[in-house]
Amino acid sequence: MVLGDNFAVHTSIKIICFNNIIFGKNVLIGWEVFIMDTAFHSIVDKKTGEDVGEVSAPIIIGDNCWIGSKVDILKGARLPNNCIVGFGSLLTKDYGFPEYCVVAGNPPKVIKMGVYRDPER
Repeated sequence: MVLGDNFAVHTSIKIICFNNIIFGKNVLIGWEVFIMDTAFHSIVDKKTGEDVGEVSAPIIIGDNCWIGSKVDILKGARLPNNCIVGFGSLLTKDYGFPEYCVVAGNPPKVIKMGVYRDPER
């Protein structure tokens, strides 16, 4: 796990790092956030016997991100720089969000563009 400069978290968060979680600088995380880069199990195709899903995938959180309270972030999720995640959202993959946006929901969607959290304020 990599924590960028000025990494700040509130109370009651859980981070399970099986492989690789990277937090950029000036990341702010609200209360009761759950972040986990593994499922701790594989899913197997009944016919072929082969794994059809990754057990673990990196999570990457860009610089100046603000993750609101009660957000769940699972394996493979990625946030660009200057992204805000709304209360109670669920991130399960790289959605290709642009920088300077607010995302929220399950599945998460861009709800506002052209904004950011100023770490100096």
